[in-house]
Amino acid sequence: MFAHGNSLFLLQLALVLVTSVNLVVTEVGYNNYCATANYGDRHGLPVPLQPTTVQAGVRDARVAVDAGMACAPSKHPVGVSIIVCDYDVSPAVSLPNLYTGYVHRSGNLQILATVDTTVYCSY
Repeated sequence: MFAHGNSLFLLQLALVLVTSVNLVVTEVGYNNYCATANYGDRHGLPVPLQPTTVQAGVRDARVAVDAGMACAPSKHPVGVSIIVCDYDVSPAVSLPNLYTGYVHRSGNLQILATVDTTVYCSY
């Protein structure tokens, strides 16, 4: 009886730990499914912008790129790269110009997607 009680306790403890780890993984995201879009010349001076997100529940998003301010005051933007990562399926990403990117998420949208943007400035 004592051994059975210990086994039950260990099983309950394991279930709690697995549930806790699953919640942490879901909350943190572990966004391993990424897509990249580039526009222009990426041989300039790289200036990483503050990372942003596409909120949970949002399937299509517009990403505003403040390329002009990233290179101000004496340089001008020559290229942009955005990397968008989701946790279950790689999103579709497009970058038709230096200032605007588009994201289409095809997964289940339970958590946010991360957006990392780099502006390349003239030397």
